[in-house]
Amino acid sequence: APGFGALLGYAEHEIAPSFDWWHERMLAEDRPRIEAIARAVLAAREPRATVEYRVRHRDGREVWLQENALIEYGADGRPRQVVGCTFEIDARKRAELELEAANARLEEATLAAGLGIHEYYPATGRLVWDARMRDWWGLGADEPVTYQRFVAGVHPDDRALDPARGGRYDAEYRVVQPGGRTRWVQATGAVAFEAGRAVRLIGTVQDVTEARRLADQLREADRRKDEFLATLSHELRNPLAPIRTAVQLLDDPR
Repeated sequence: APGFGALLGYAEHEIAPSFDWWHERMLAEDRPRIEAIARAVLAAREPRATVEYRVRHRDGREVWLQENALIEYGADGRPRQVVGCTFEIDARKRAELELEAANARLEEATLAAGLGIHEYYPATGRLVWDARMRDWWGLGADEPVTYQRFVAGVHPDDRALDPARGGRYDAEYRVVQPGGRTRWVQATGAVAFEAGRAVRLIGTVQDVTEARRLADQLREADRRKDEFLATLSHELRNPLAPIRTAVQLLDDPR
């Protein structure tokens, strides 16, 4: 059809009305995937199919296309007729791929930084947690996330914390996991408002258990050092007292 050629920048007289002509212009990297989808659709006798693939434009560009097809089968189960349409989705597909790449970079960055990401929508009570948040709170991949489960996971001594301060929060608290293991986390985030009402909270949570342990060790080392210096000062004062008395007597032999 002339429309097919126009998608790729060809005039009507330059188009060969054959499947091979179209197939040759499909990118070689996409052919095995599309062929596998076609085999699966026909084997299952699916009545419709949608595929996305790249073709080579006449000017050398790669262009994304989407193809929707309706398939009619005969009594023997073999396809009798395929009717469909093809249209360009290049801008949309490239935006989707860029979003996927951005999400992948975000995932790599949060993994490298040891962060968990969460979202909360007060109006509906909806909570969204990534895999790391679920792991820290001991939630399975299919278990629902609820505010009650979040609060239950926070150590009882830390639940009085009110992290909201002018739309931003920064709080450090303990999470008690199933089995009783406790870990310290640092939570930061921001609240979005509409008409003065909080509509969305998004933030990150970072495991700071090791940092807390090291900080506690330093504090304990400082405490022991202070105790040692106090003891040393006291012990030094005791033997020096008789010496001071003797010196005073020598100065004043009366």
